[in-house]
Amino acid sequence: MKKIIVGILLIGALIFGGYYYYMYQSLLAEQQQLYLYNQLVVNGHVLDRDAVIEDDHGKVLISVQTVQEAIDPSVYLSGSKSRIYIPMVGKNVQLETSKLTQFVRQHIETINLPIVVVEEERYVELAVIEKLYGLLVQQSKTYNTMVIDNRRLPITHNISGKVKLYGNSGTGMQSIGKFETSELVFLSETDGYQLVRTSGNEIGYIKTDAYTPDSEIEFYQEGPLNTPRIDNHLPENFALTWHQVGTFAKTSDIGPQETLPIDVISPTWFALNVDGIIINEASADYVQKAHEKGYKVWGLYSNSFKPEWTKAMFASEDYSNQSIAQLLIYSALYDLEGINFDFENMYIENRADYVAYIETAVGQLQYQNVRTSIDVTVPWGSDQWSKVYDRVELSKLVDYMCLMAYDEFWAASKKAGPVASMAWVEKGITESLKLIPKEKLVLAVPLYMRTWAIQSNGNAKSKSMGWKSAQEIKSTFGDQIVYDKTSGQNFVAYKKEGTHYKLWLEDKMSLEKRLDMIEAYDLAGTAFWSKVFANDTTWEIIRNVR
Repeated sequence: MKKIIVGILLIGALIFGGYYYYMYQSLLAEQQQLYLYNQLVVNGHVLDRDAVIEDDHGKVLISVQTVQEAIDPSVYLSGSKSRIYIPMVGKNVQLETSKLTQFVRQHIETINLPIVVVEEERYVELAVIEKLYGLLVQQSKTYNTMVIDNRRLPITHNISGKVKLYGNSGTGMQSIGKFETSELVFLSETDGYQLVRTSGNEIGYIKTDAYTPDSEIEFYQEGPLNTPRIDNHLPENFALTWHQVGTFAKTSDIGPQETLPIDVISPTWFALNVDGIIINEASADYVQKAHEKGYKVWGLYSNSFKPEWTKAMFASEDYSNQSIAQLLIYSALYDLEGINFDFENMYIENRADYVAYIETAVGQLQYQNVRTSIDVTVPWGSDQWSKVYDRVELSKLVDYMCLMAYDEFWAASKKAGPVASMAWVEKGITESLKLIPKEKLVLAVPLYMRTWAIQSNGNAKSKSMGWKSAQEIKSTFGDQIVYDKTSGQNFVAYKKEGTHYKLWLEDKMSLEKRLDMIEAYDLAGTAFWSKVFANDTTWEIIRNVR
């Protein structure tokens, strides 16, 4: 349930249920104002509107308007108003090492954050804003009060016992009680009083001469967004699942499932746009929940399958470096353990350019101890979809190469056939091993299949489906399922509403065969495309085989 963390504006001093409540001075208005319950103060400014909410998944969100007014006025909405852009030139951003920091400050221009629209108000994740700007966010459980400060606010130490706090009733300062504290954070000053926060998050005024900041003041120092990942190893025969996510607002939640039999989850978060801009759909809340489940998170970075955009980026050193600088910030900002490069549909003339781009990106990401992987097709086929990959040189640069062993018959095919027959997959493995070391080769397994509708002219039109939808077909037409020796899979031909269909099934047998190939060829691991096609049965089979 949505929880509004900013609340009801009242004027005057109130006592409720025998407790004294907070009194604040609003620096946004001339008159003194009292906030009761669910209060928000940003750098000493009391906000009188819904500025922070918590969504159904537990993500705490702060309004874009609040960010613009109270934290960074340079932030602006995109033309589509689906994200905010944050200018980074001149900002004192620090990354894991001095080399990274130098590279980013030299090449970064902007980063962008996805937004959520709630009742016509636009919000971004508070955790990301907190980390990016080095803010100190605290919430009083007793009073359900959110306080957001710049970390460099002055603090006086060596306080013991209780301090007397005052509140402004509109007619003058009145005592609201004594509170235990070990420190005071100074928020603002007015007319002989200082607005402060105690170590217990009580907020009120003290007399200026009671505790005056002096040489004992300590300032929080800005540090790097993240520290290099110390423990970022993977077990032998590790398992990864990609997670297709659409817009941040709708599908950024990791899902309610119990812990899956995987080591890595790779959400499709980053996509190349024009001029070296990377569109970001990442979620700090998602990463936190993934880490709680024991998963490492590798953000998938695609070229949007746009050969012209990709060519233009490769042709510009500025655009290339700018995109890499964004990757570095996002890796630090979201605490990612890996980046999965999914560049597809590129011009053959950019074959060497892709190697050079990966070399530069990996050269910087290594300082973060971020794992890197590249998705490649089977090593035969068209120039733009297969031959564009210099597998030998690319495999020297990254930790892993993910062989996308599917789409033997793809969505636009006119002829019906399996997504990936067993012989076709095995050929893909053996041919790839001639170019890629086995300790780096990861077999990507399809968790989807295509049902083919046969047209009157003999052509076929396909529709992809997951295990749940296939189970419904098996329940209805199970007596027609046969084993197809050519594909090595179960197959069903059926008629529904006058149309003839064909379906090569992804099921327990096909999944076990694919996983057996990984063991037989002693490959580095498995990757599954994708989480959205799987159901509980899928994961139970994988769990048992692994």
